[in-house]
Amino acid sequence: MSDPHRLAAVRRLLRGRRPAGPTARPAEPPAGPTRAAQLRALLPLLERAVLLQPDAEVVVWGCSAPGNTEGSLALRASIVQIAYWKLRRDLQTVRADPALKDEIQRLLLYHEWYVHDAVACAYAPVQSRQLVESRTRLTGLGTPAALLRDLHHRLGEELAALTGPPGAR
Repeated sequence: MSDPHRLAAVRRLLRGRRPAGPTARPAEPPAGPTRAAQLRALLPLLERAVLLQPDAEVVVWGCSAPGNTEGSLALRASIVQIAYWKLRRDLQTVRADPALKDEIQRLLLYHEWYVHDAVACAYAPVQSRQLVESRTRLTGLGTPAALLRDLHHRLGEELAALTGPPGAR
């Protein structure tokens, strides 16, 4: 290879161009995790969310009681809210079906904000008649709590069907 040709090859390399010739096929994008791997990543998050529900219920029921709300309830509420926020944050790192992640995200956000709203009603500086009526209507997490438990159960069954019984793995 003569010097002009060598110089041209060096210039092409420096400019990021490849010499003419057969081109390599671009690598296929990596496949996403299998459904079983997605479920294995999501189920611990859902389990923690379901285990937090009794604490969230205690906070909501405590906030619905008429009269002054005890201060320890605010601490418990903040712990529950932070736990649900952390679950939502952790969910963002999981590679899984976007529609399923959105459903879980909505349910976790509902739980977090319902606790927040209950505390906001209970600890409002001025307790108007309307606010007191709103407080007494707080009756727990309701249907979204059941939806979260059902989703946890359903995904657990799906994982068991995909991988077989726990002893067969």
